[in-house]
Amino acid sequence: LKPLTLRGAHHTTQHKTSQLRLERDSPHVPQESTIQLDRYVDHGIGRSDKAETTTTTTTAVGAAPADTETGNALHEALLVADQLPEGEMPKRSTDVESAKIEPAKPKKSGRLESLDTMRGFSLTLMIFVNSGGGGYWWLNHSAWNGLTVADLLFPWFMWIMGVSMAIAFKARKTQKQSRSQMLVQVATRGLKLIAIGLFLNNGAKLYEWRIPGVLQYFGISYMWVATAMILTGSWDGAAARAATEAEARIASLNSGEGAGAGADGTESVLFADLKPYWREWPVVGLAPLVWLLVTFCVPVPGCPTGYLGPGGWADQGMYFNCTGGSHRAVDAALFGEGHFYDEPTSIVVYNSLTYDPEGFIGAFNAVLLTYLGLIAGRILLVHKSDTARTTRLVVWGALLLLLGGILCGFAQDGGVIPVNKNLWSTSFVLVCGGGGFWVLAMFYELVDKRKWWTGRPFKAVGMNSIVMYSGSEVFADYFPFTFATNRYNHWGVLLSNCVGVCVWIYVAAAMDKRRIYIKI
Repeated sequence: LKPLTLRGAHHTTQHKTSQLRLERDSPHVPQESTIQLDRYVDHGIGRSDKAETTTTTTTAVGAAPADTETGNALHEALLVADQLPEGEMPKRSTDVESAKIEPAKPKKSGRLESLDTMRGFSLTLMIFVNSGGGGYWWLNHSAWNGLTVADLLFPWFMWIMGVSMAIAFKARKTQKQSRSQMLVQVATRGLKLIAIGLFLNNGAKLYEWRIPGVLQYFGISYMWVATAMILTGSWDGAAARAATEAEARIASLNSGEGAGAGADGTESVLFADLKPYWREWPVVGLAPLVWLLVTFCVPVPGCPTGYLGPGGWADQGMYFNCTGGSHRAVDAALFGEGHFYDEPTSIVVYNSLTYDPEGFIGAFNAVLLTYLGLIAGRILLVHKSDTARTTRLVVWGALLLLLGGILCGFAQDGGVIPVNKNLWSTSFVLVCGGGGFWVLAMFYELVDKRKWWTGRPFKAVGMNSIVMYSGSEVFADYFPFTFATNRYNHWGVLLSNCVGVCVWIYVAAAMDKRRIYIKI
């Protein structure tokens, strides 16, 4: 036996119960309950009686629990009454039954699906490249100067982190955390990334641990850019207030209320995603400045100052021991000869010395690349129009690509600063950042704006990126993520790499289906 209780206020227009729809003929509700409900409806829902509350209790044999459809059905009668004009009421329970209530539409997710798709696309190709790239030259890293598809993937992954930071930090505004609390959280996350990177790099032999690495770059650049945001007020200070005001002006212009704002209004809208954050620029700009100073001003014994070559057999062997110039010298001084990468791509072509493509000095330009991603994220936050978003992404991409091309002389080995992933040169970072703007614009048009593509299968990979990357490193030599084949058999290598990537895509899809997302 389960009691069913109905309560009704004498002003039904103010009644707040609005959950479910009454099902008079539900098999779970006995006819006795329906009769009592009819009596209750006839006795005052929607009427102004002297009694403020009328309560009728009936006993239903075999009634369903309150959290089922039937248990909540009685409360839906009140929803129907609330939607009737004041003073009007349903005469019988059949009126309640026949009243059609539109089901609430599911809330649209605010997640930027194109960003997840781009992250997953970059990571999927990155796993494929790390597995062997099918033996294709353009899916292998450049020997020294130059640019291949493989060279773009890791930098894009880092650029995407900057985009995500803009979105994540804006969401934290409502949490009312202090700056000290935010700094602790940033440091904790950055150190976790560095720790995971150290684990993935190494085994049990501490004397030969590789200290630099991919996730180390993520941790350093994340902490640097996030600290700049927090300390300069971009999160909760004057910059944040200025950005909020700019967003309000843009919303006003989009709604037509800001028409005729004039030149000043147009300028404020044009740079609304950039101008409020000028306090960050000196802090972030310090990082690429350090790269330039160390690269071109730090002398290395036996090498020309500012040397950017691979050493070894390059330059007729004149600078055999000068691989990477000051970059390698700094790594050797900080970490020791045995604690950085010993199989760089330059060894095969130039017989160069050991060199780490994720060395300490390159991390400073990784900060710049992350910040460029942050700018892209703010474009998506500040501007609500699809056209405005796409236009700005394309323009930023074009400007960065042009500037990077000028620095390298639009040539593989030319210009003042050649494009070089091993050095994380300034031209390389600008080209990667510009490409990131363009690729995100393309994915935004396809996935978020025009909805021509759902982002599958890459979106699921992008939503569990740390698991996919870490797992691909840990299980790189295990079946079914790879299988042994003749390294000179192109089709065998290609099949092995494709099978491994497909397995990881399946793992990501299975986690997404079960709504399992692991974050750091």
